[in-house]
Amino acid sequence: MAPSIAEAGRRARPGHSYGPPYGPRPLRAQGPLAAYGAFVYTSLVALKAIAFDIDGTLYPDLGLRRRLIPFTLRHSPFLLAFSRASAILHAEAAQERPGPADLASFRLHQAELVAASLGVSRERAFALAERIVYEELEAFFVKVELYPGVQACLETLAAAGFSLGALSDFPAQAKLGHLGLSGLIPLAMTSEASGRLKPSPKPFLDLAAALGQPPESILYVGNSVRYDVRGAKAAGMRTALRIARGGPAATGHAFLMRGADLVFSDWGDLAPLILGDPHSHQKSSIR
Repeated sequence: MAPSIAEAGRRARPGHSYGPPYGPRPLRAQGPLAAYGAFVYTSLVALKAIAFDIDGTLYPDLGLRRRLIPFTLRHSPFLLAFSRASAILHAEAAQERPGPADLASFRLHQAELVAASLGVSRERAFALAERIVYEELEAFFVKVELYPGVQACLETLAAAGFSLGALSDFPAQAKLGHLGLSGLIPLAMTSEASGRLKPSPKPFLDLAAALGQPPESILYVGNSVRYDVRGAKAAGMRTALRIARGGPAATGHAFLMRGADLVFSDWGDLAPLILGDPHSHQKSSIR
């Protein structure tokens, strides 16, 4: 029987990965997932809440990118400058430099970076970001389709008593509404409101405070080792990493060695893995 994270946390020894028969060794999934990943449990505290990244985690972003081609071409100079600014903001977050303390000061700092790249005033850059990124771009999420199994997974976790939340680098509330998930994920936060993007631990700590749970009792689910896993782990959370179909045989194991506590591919497997369904490993697949 594959143990739940909570059960593993009770039985694992500090500093060791956990796996049956209750010894300090990794637990590898069986079936198709075995060639791609595994899951390792190390925490001593039971889970109380599950939080999610949105973009590329709850839905496949390739289809959205294709739909965004005309939008991208129309606004290419600005979007290039915005991308450069985002890279700087992510680097600042990773280095934990002193910076903005809230959403308003973050947006102003971001506008300064965009303005420097575009050669326009900060006010002009701020207005362009509001219109292009925070208004026009959001409309494209209306017809985005979730990964198969996402809604059922969330329903199962909510029914099991977990508090659910979402943390994204971009505004999340309207996005969840477009995806049809606002009723299942009542708490939606953007890292911008913390004044720091991922992988800074600050937005994750703010998320924990909003959930009313200590970080170690929260599992954060994302698709990026660099931003989701590292940021959540730095805040003291446990992490689940969604990997895509078709990676090399050691992909899942390699991701685990870089910090993820649980690796999965099929959304139909996540809730059973958390809850300890003994049959979850038999139906694992790579998406």
